[in-house]
Amino acid sequence: MSALKPLERASINQLQDMTGSSYRYIKKKLMEQNLQPLKVKGRGRAIVYKTPDALKAIYRITTKETEKGDLDLDTERAKHIRQQRKKVKVERLRLQRSLIEVKPIKMAMKNMVFGFKEKMLTIPTDVAGLMLACKTKLEVQQTLKEKIDTALNELVTDDNFIDSVASDE
Repeated sequence: MSALKPLERASINQLQDMTGSSYRYIKKKLMEQNLQPLKVKGRGRAIVYKTPDALKAIYRITTKETEKGDLDLDTERAKHIRQQRKKVKVERLRLQRSLIEVKPIKMAMKNMVFGFKEKMLTIPTDVAGLMLACKTKLEVQQTLKEKIDTALNELVTDDNFIDSVASDE
């Protein structure tokens, strides 16, 4: 058996299979690098590119550090130190309780809204008997308003929300 030779030329579809990128993305990257297709005899109107050049164009990362082709060690160290400082600052704020986790707040809010929903859904059953005793439209409106106001006040003055967030930390 002969050893497999790497592809010298590849069509955009072959490049698509190799990289997992879309046709449009590959075409755009090749155009950005002004990479011209090869003319191949016997292949009709097939558009092929030199595989190494095409892959370089597709995976090209253009930043100040890599335009020269190599990375600057001092710049990379400075970036690393900057990221470490940010991480330490966030951790310090979290320990000082200036920052809190989002997850406990989400859970407490979810529980609070669920409780409010349940309270609102029980109003019709609670008020049904009172509605029969009401003789005027005004009495019905006042009764409903009182029940809704009670539910809303419980939502506003819910100390369980604060307690549940504090206990989750």
